[in-house]
Amino acid sequence: MLNVCFYNKDWERITSPGCVSLKLSMDSDVPADSLEVTLPYFDTYKDVSRVSVFDNENNRIFSGICDESKLRKNQKGAFVALYFRDFTALLIDNEGIPCEFINPTADVIFEKYLAPLGFDSFIADGKAVNGKFTVKKGTSVYKILSDFCSINYGCKPAVLPDGKIIFTGVNPAEKVIFSDSSDYQFFTYTSITANSYPCKVISSVRIKTSSDDFYNTIIKNNLGDKTGVIRERCVDACCASTPAETAFRIIENTNSQYEEYKIRTESIRSFSVFQSAEIKDSCLEI
Repeated sequence: MLNVCFYNKDWERITSPGCVSLKLSMDSDVPADSLEVTLPYFDTYKDVSRVSVFDNENNRIFSGICDESKLRKNQKGAFVALYFRDFTALLIDNEGIPCEFINPTADVIFEKYLAPLGFDSFIADGKAVNGKFTVKKGTSVYKILSDFCSINYGCKPAVLPDGKIIFTGVNPAEKVIFSDSSDYQFFTYTSITANSYPCKVISSVRIKTSSDDFYNTIIKNNLGDKTGVIRERCVDACCASTPAETAFRIIENTNSQYEEYKIRTESIRSFSVFQSAEIKDSCLEI
């Protein structure tokens, strides 16, 4: 069973009735995880500013800030709906000060853009971007962080439930196995949907490796040959220390969208968005 704790802006606990419904959304294509909670009306609901959610093993799986609150009343009673995003929302909602950096490292980006927003810890190494890293007017702090991590580490950044910034991405945990079998080794699902999207697979990436190069380097995607359709992308990788890796990351990202599986399970456990999973079905070849 999940345990939901509400707090005011000073992280003081707010007493609330039990949840009527709870929806926790985590998506690899959406920077901020979100939480939607519905509860019976309580008079201090407008003071709710922060939230933390713990799984049945008391692991914190979500913490965030309140974006919206809605009060409604009908024949069944009065209810409050609270909407939260995790602390990545602070990066999305704030615009970074324009600046040009020469060979910046993670600690430079952290002190310039993240520490002023209240973040106090991060994980990275001393690797620096090769050459200039420019922040233009109108760029969100999240876009700054994301671009830095993509160029320097070849990954997406992560914000942990405790607020720690991970520049080098989250390491996937152990593989999780889902099955329609009741075998105790697996997490049992009650339904499954499998979708394929050949339209999302690109066939090749053209790379510009220097100011003199006119996208002459081509990296082909083997999965693109399977679809038999040309879908090409052009990437300016002049600032990347390893331009080919930039192309491979793009190919890997589109390939990951080729197949999609949706399952419904009664298991209550926290899973990482990037955690590897396997499906064992007794009838379907998946």
